[in-house]
Amino acid sequence: MKGYLLFFDQVLANYFAHLGKVKDLLSVDSQLAKTYFAQAVEDIRDFDELVSDYPVNDNKELTGRLLSELDENIERRNKLLDHLIARFAEKFSDFAFLMKQLYGNYADYAVLISKEDFLRDYNVTSRTRGSAFNYYHQPKGKLWDTDNVAGVQKRISRLFGIKDYTRRNLSGSFAEVYELTDSEDNKVYRWRIRDTKKDIVLSATENYAAKVLAQKEMYLAVSKIVLTPPEIIEEAFLNTIVDEAEVGNFEIQLSDSGKFSFDVINLEAEADSTDRIIARQYTYYDTQDELKQAILDIIDFMKKDFTEEGLFMVEHILLRPDVTKNTAPLNTFLPICTDDCTNCEPVDPYSFRVTIILPGWTYRFANSDFRKFLEDLIRKEIPAHVLAKVCWIGYHKSADEEENDMINFEKAWKGYLFSKTNLEQEQNEEKLKKLIKILNELNSVYPEGKLIDCDDEDETLEGKIILGRTNIGNI
Repeated sequence: MKGYLLFFDQVLANYFAHLGKVKDLLSVDSQLAKTYFAQAVEDIRDFDELVSDYPVNDNKELTGRLLSELDENIERRNKLLDHLIARFAEKFSDFAFLMKQLYGNYADYAVLISKEDFLRDYNVTSRTRGSAFNYYHQPKGKLWDTDNVAGVQKRISRLFGIKDYTRRNLSGSFAEVYELTDSEDNKVYRWRIRDTKKDIVLSATENYAAKVLAQKEMYLAVSKIVLTPPEIIEEAFLNTIVDEAEVGNFEIQLSDSGKFSFDVINLEAEADSTDRIIARQYTYYDTQDELKQAILDIIDFMKKDFTEEGLFMVEHILLRPDVTKNTAPLNTFLPICTDDCTNCEPVDPYSFRVTIILPGWTYRFANSDFRKFLEDLIRKEIPAHVLAKVCWIGYHKSADEEENDMINFEKAWKGYLFSKTNLEQEQNEEKLKKLIKILNELNSVYPEGKLIDCDDEDETLEGKIILGRTNIGNI
């Protein structure tokens, strides 16, 4: 009878263990590594005669033995956060579905982080969703490289997982996919990632036939780094590290001179496959401790700082000509319908209108399905009476910066804000004209598709043609 009842005693004990952790489980900032808990059943006479090898004084060990196979931490945390999000009548299901298509297994972790950021900022993104940013009498630090942005910009960023919603230069991306010519005179692509100090911390290990393939491999490497728990690194480096040792998703390299370096590996690929080593840091370290710190630093950088994404929101009401004067030059107006109305311009391009500018070169933003989802989300989240024009700027860098839409817009928008903040209702006409000219010339660049060559079996290099969402590339 004691043995029979002990099963129910253990179930009740586990329930009480969970009850003691409810506050942590339902916390946005939960640091728990596990989501299942157990505690030992105590004070039963002759307990040793009923159960052997039972860790009475080690609840962590007991939890591992009883529940470790059930505890999928990321999956469970996502469900718990879904519960919290549902309390505010919000949902992430469409976002999670698209992320799964783009990132595979990494999507669960990425969506988890997005949900945590969304809930952490919910008091701000819900309360200020209808507010503008404060441009009036602000220091430069509150106009650029600042979180002084419109409330709806913060909310939209959190809803589709942008880490950094601040107003800043998006053209200075951490990541770079660049073009070069290989030994056979073919155009190929490679990638590299720089840190906050502009030092290259990760590079491609091969050439790619298409830009999209390089981007995909780059984000695979980022995901492998992020999914490596720092605890695994700390534990592994308690012992002497040997050449080609696998530590999480890293492989340690030890040179003949005794210096250390590391590669990022894909453990799902075959051991002798060229797909196994997906990235490399071409830096060598003298000691094992230096190597450990370098790996921990790159994990921390990828989790906290690395991002290519952001957005600008320009409220057209700010761009009115100088209302303190009786007349204004025509080129200080946004495109407007004049008396003859021979074009498609609006009668009033200022009231209840915004332009939203996004970097169309990033991995997610180059995907046509994600673009459609984001455009729908933007128009749903902004007030119903506000009309948004969405521009996807195609490239963050080019050989000729004077022809780069994003760089030109950033310079004009930054200069305009710096001049406008102290002018009240007046306008700096030169800054205004320059910004209006650039806004009118912004081009949305669409992902390139490929007309399928029936004799070519490799149809993976470019995307499919979708009317209105891709442009036609070459066979």
